[in-house]
Amino acid sequence: MKKLFWILPLMMFVLTACPNNENGTSSGGDLPENPEKLIIRLNEDGGMNPLSYGIYICKDSAYWQMWRSGNQTKLNWTPTENEIADLYQVLKENNVNKIKSKSEGEVYDRGGTSIDVDINSQSYDLNNSGNAFIDEKWRSNFNSISSAIWSYASQKVDEQKIEVPIHFGDSLKSGIYPFDFSVNDIRLFFNNKTAPVDTTFNFYPGFNEIYSQTFYPDSASSYGGLVTYEWNNESLEITPEVKAITIRLSQDGLVYEIEN
Repeated sequence: MKKLFWILPLMMFVLTACPNNENGTSSGGDLPENPEKLIIRLNEDGGMNPLSYGIYICKDSAYWQMWRSGNQTKLNWTPTENEIADLYQVLKENNVNKIKSKSEGEVYDRGGTSIDVDINSQSYDLNNSGNAFIDEKWRSNFNSISSAIWSYASQKVDEQKIEVPIHFGDSLKSGIYPFDFSVNDIRLFFNNKTAPVDTTFNFYPGFNEIYSQTFYPDSASSYGGLVTYEWNNESLEITPEVKAITIRLSQDGLVYEIEN
């Protein structure tokens, strides 16, 4: 009987001192109504795609950054008290302190999203990337938190974008050449279903990826049916001094010209 009395307190200590966390540092418990310290970090990894994002938010500073094709673009702003309060409310409503993830063993080339939240120096790690997957019970909560952070950061990024005119050379606007054109994966013209016309686009202050492609229609019936393509994929740095961008088809292929 004496042995039983010693074993029971020991078991109670182990259960109290060692909560069973599958992954991360989330430990449950109540969250404060108005924390003195709040830091939110979100990282999104593209896996095999050379594109990733980072978002950092605290009470006195915030930034959004993008890494693409070896280039980094970073935008800063200062959050308001109401913005911080709104984000914290989303964290509380979705039980950020209880969300768990689990490892699925070896997973190759998977990107994903990880969120780290620091509330009064208590860290909560929400990992849905690589071989870590959010537990099915908490996926809706995780998605709500991720969407709120992204929505807020995107709004702040949009406020800093720079509107720049985009011009096209006469040969491209003629409609003779099938033409694809996109900026930062947003396709503006596709396969010349409509001939490109001069337009404007809201660019990130910093590096932006511009892709264009065309081919010579008469080459389809020449050289044994081999089609001659021209394409260009470049990261252009956009600053407030940029007045316009022109895309031309020349003897050197598709070229981009920046007018300052």
